[in-house]
Amino acid sequence: PRIQRWVDAIFKVFPPASQAVVQRVGAPISDEAQRALDSEEAQRQKRAEPPEHFLCPITTDVMIHPVSTPLGHTFERHAVLEWI
Repeated sequence: PRIQRWVDAIFKVFPPASQAVVQRVGAPISDEAQRALDSEEAQRQKRAEPPEHFLCPITTDVMIHPVSTPLGHTFERHAVLEWI
């Protein structure tokens, strides 16, 4: 119980370090702490993925030099030049 309270306190103060602490200590974590960890991981993954409209349909990479067609389609400049 004492370690459990300590681990839960670490989760609240240092969320990014919490998983490493749990692995080192080997202590079980509460459901609340596990939900916080899962939520943190989901947010990290969501931030890591760019919006779909930032991706070139040809290269599927983030566009650095986007160009638009008269019809409103947007592509990466080098992908269009290689296509022509």
